[in-house]
Amino acid sequence: MISKILRWFLYALLATLVALALLGEFFYLAAERREIADNHTAAPAYGRFVKAGDVNLYIQEWGPSTGTPIVLVHAAGGWSGVWQTTGEALAAHGYHVIAPDMPPLGFSDRPDSPRYSRADQAARLVALLDALKIPRAVFVGHSFGARAVAEVAINNPDRVSGIVFVDAALGLQSTSSPLLADILAPKIIRRAITAATLSNPAFTKTLLDKFVANPDTATPEWVSIYQAALNVKGTTNATADWLPTLVAEQGQFKSKDPANYRAIKAPTLILWGEADSVTPISQGRFLESLIKGAQFQSIPAVGHLPPIEVTKEFDDALLKFLDTHKTLLAKGAACAPGVMCS
Repeated sequence: MISKILRWFLYALLATLVALALLGEFFYLAAERREIADNHTAAPAYGRFVKAGDVNLYIQEWGPSTGTPIVLVHAAGGWSGVWQTTGEALAAHGYHVIAPDMPPLGFSDRPDSPRYSRADQAARLVALLDALKIPRAVFVGHSFGARAVAEVAINNPDRVSGIVFVDAALGLQSTSSPLLADILAPKIIRRAITAATLSNPAFTKTLLDKFVANPDTATPEWVSIYQAALNVKGTTNATADWLPTLVAEQGQFKSKDPANYRAIKAPTLILWGEADSVTPISQGRFLESLIKGAQFQSIPAVGHLPPIEVTKEFDDALLKFLDTHKTLLAKGAACAPGVMCS
């Protein structure tokens, strides 16, 4: 009797795995049919490509080139287009805003082999400054994008004149699971998960709803913006290669050690949604305790995506911080050791 139950269970498990594999393959085939656009051709004409280390980054810019440089680094699932309203708001105050698409997302080229660690992304940000002949910049890092910003701030403090951490997913109080990394090791599994969710336009609204406090703020306009680059060739495969770094990051990096944040001297704003269930506000308060002189500002009834949930309030908070430190930030951006001032 027991052997029959066990055999039945194994058959049921096998049938479930086969069904999931077929479903994953269905989503992947749909992705292949959809992802036919060349990234350079499909990229909006108002942006441009800049060689930054090992890749060509697609960037958008707003404001005068003589203004204090502000680099906006998007969250997972985003691209430079999510910053348009913020970029225009900062530009109206005279700032030079640069928003790159961080690989494998958006329209930027992907590296020849998967290199998406926080250190790899930080190296691209520094290379971007070099390419644009910008000595120092204020870095705004949202969610997962804050990892690269933190890595730059700790390893290259001479390139950072100010920092804004927005609901930063830094992983300072959590341990990545090797088991999860092992589960995601087979590409067929990573690819199936990605094709059904992250790179699937039909899932974009559902995904945004999980990150905001009020689903009504994930408007059709925002959904459309987040979907803009999902037809780029190879998006599912590249995102699948990045997935282990996103959800099960392995490796030792300076920005994973809380003690290293105590060395940050640049003016810092920590901006956090009070209703964030992805990176709870306690993580923001912990970050505040590490950075001497950091300013902390919470936003009531807002989740993990303040730039889209309360765009004007977010932009106003950012501008207030920047304007408060305007003289210092402008002076800090004027020159840096070993870099030709523009």
